[in-house]
Amino acid sequence: MKLQGLIAALVVIAAAFVNVEALAAPQAILKANITVEGRVVTLGDLFTPESFSTSPEAARVVVAAAPMPGGRTSLDAYRLTKFSAEHGIDWPNTQKLDMVPVTRIGDMVPADTVKSELLGAAAAQGLDGQLALSFSGAMPVLHIPVGAEPSVAVDALDIEPRTGQFRARLHAPASDMSAPGVAIVGRIYTVLDLPVLTRDIRPGEIIAKGDFEWTQIPSDRLGQNVLTSAADLIGTTPKRLLRTGQPIRISDIEQPVVINKGDIVAMMVTAPGMSLSAQGRALDAGAAGETIRIMNSLSKRTVEGTVKGPGRVVVGTLATTAALASR
Repeated sequence: MKLQGLIAALVVIAAAFVNVEALAAPQAILKANITVEGRVVTLGDLFTPESFSTSPEAARVVVAAAPMPGGRTSLDAYRLTKFSAEHGIDWPNTQKLDMVPVTRIGDMVPADTVKSELLGAAAAQGLDGQLALSFSGAMPVLHIPVGAEPSVAVDALDIEPRTGQFRARLHAPASDMSAPGVAIVGRIYTVLDLPVLTRDIRPGEIIAKGDFEWTQIPSDRLGQNVLTSAADLIGTTPKRLLRTGQPIRISDIEQPVVINKGDIVAMMVTAPGMSLSAQGRALDAGAAGETIRIMNSLSKRTVEGTVKGPGRVVVGTLATTAALASR
């Protein structure tokens, strides 16, 4: 009877040990890559969900402040072990880490947004014309909290008037006055929109609307007599081979020849109540709008006229009518 009682007591004691073991906290597992989005780092950010099976509330315990968006910090592994244990999390640090790295992810402010704000601030200081800018080296990346408005504020902008070199200090997002400032340097300058060819064009080819596109060129890099108007380019032909993407000078193009020397043309003169025409032979080649000499095929008299189009020349006033009348 005593033996049976002893056995029963041992069974109860063994069951108690089993329950205690079952309730003991599991060893916590550190996440491989630790990233956070918010302003703080919690135990739940550091360890896998299974680590909190017996202490789910510990996952919400704040360990430290998070770095700025896009930034990185490191937590002391020894202190993290003690801190975790105080909140029921057993992390034995089997990897023997000295530091635990934590990265805060964030969104980036688009480069176009940064440029727009800087150019707006430059215009507010009185800079005229169409403005553009370039950065000295790569533009510093401006990180903002995930989901925040991708905006930026210009806190300071100093521009050297002669060279356009600038120094600026910005923060992002614009609404967060506590966001750290970022220094940016570069150059602000005026630009002009120019038509440039999208393909190589040779003499004799006619430049059409689909043969060019618009590009911006710094004003201080332009040579003299550079074309800035599409109207001055369409319908012309190159005097020499014109390359893709290069600025075009007025002296590079000309109106296409529509009448060649020796062509048979119609000589025309008009006046109120009358219109005369006669056949002649071109003594010069000419483009539309140019003045050439024409010989009347019958009278052999020579007159000057303005090229109207292929095969047509306007010989002007009634003073030249006699040349036509001698047909």
